Amino acid sequence: MSGAVLVVEGDRELRELVRRYLERAGHAVHTTGSGAEALGLLTTGGVDLVVLDLGLPDVDGLEVLAAAHQGQEGREVPVVAPTAAWPARSAANARGWPGVSPPRSARRMPTRGAGRVRT
Repeated sequence: MSGAVLVVEGDRELRELVRRYLERAGHAVHTTGSGAEALGLLTTGGVDLVVLDLGLPDVDGLEVLAAAHQGQEGREVPVVAPTAAWPARSAANARGWPGVSPPRSARRMPTRGAGRVRT
C-alpha cells in the first residue's frame, strides 16, 4: 500500500463515505473498522495519511494515534482525527499531538491532509 490514505473508522457507512470522497479526490484508499488491523498496516508501511476514528470498538484510537506518531520507515505519519469528542481531543493534545480536530465537513476531508499524501 504505497502512497495511500488509511481510513480507520468503526462505523461502516461513515467509513465508506470517507473512502468515496477520498477516491474521488484521486487518493488510493485502504479502509478498516479495526484498530488492530490499522496497527498492523502502520507497521508494514506505505501509509501517507491516516483518517482516524478515536472511538474504535477493539483498540483505543489513541493507541493507533501513538503508532502513527512513532512513524514508519523513519517518518511520522500525519493523522486527521474527525472527532468532536472533547475528551479524545484533549487526551491527544495532552500527549503532544496537536491538531486533532474534525474537518468542517466530509467534503473538506480530502483536502485536510492532502498536502502530505504522495501521489
